[in-house]
Amino acid sequence: MEMEQLTESLKALASSHARSETARLRDILDEIETALSAGVSRVVVFNTLREQGFRMTFKSFESALYRIRKKQSSHTKVGKLLNGKMMKIAGFDVTSPSRFFHNPKPDNDLLT
Repeated sequence: MEMEQLTESLKALASSHARSETARLRDILDEIETALSAGVSRVVVFNTLREQGFRMTFKSFESALYRIRKKQSSHTKVGKLLNGKMMKIAGFDVTSPSRFFHNPKPDNDLLT
């Protein structure tokens, strides 16, 4: 099988209706969030999705939206400092960088 043909086949699968509705919803999450933040109700967004071929129920839509948001926020949150030296970034423990404070009047005895 040619690489180009394989690539095209995989791209077709990625955009097909064979994917789960939650996966397809995840693809357009930014557009959904934009509509919701502009004041469009969830019911109107849901009805628009139904007109475009989504077959989930309103309850499934709300549940999927909640799960997608929760998963995204858990990947992007910056956690609190741990013991003053470690912090969580995207679920990983990372040493916090040292803070540098500018002193406009340096102690010349320390500069050697």
